[in-house]
Amino acid sequence: MGLRTSEGEEVAFDEPATIESGRVVYRIDGTRKSMVLDDVNALFIGRKKLNKPKTVIFGTALVGAFAWFFSSIGIS
Repeated sequence: MGLRTSEGEEVAFDEPATIESGRVVYRIDGTRKSMVLDDVNALFIGRKKLNKPKTVIFGTALVGAFAWFFSSIGIS
């Protein structure tokens, strides 16, 4: 969970944030912080960054497995 400021900075929270009196209230490393809602460009719930080398290796292995399977049953 986190937010992106209007300046492009990304802030990740420890736990879900709340909106109180026009401010986003959140915790980072246990410390309570807040930001004016006008300074927030986007809120995000979850993000997962892909590891490009692992993704390429997994994709290649998957294609190879399908090719082997189809060739073993006589479909080419």
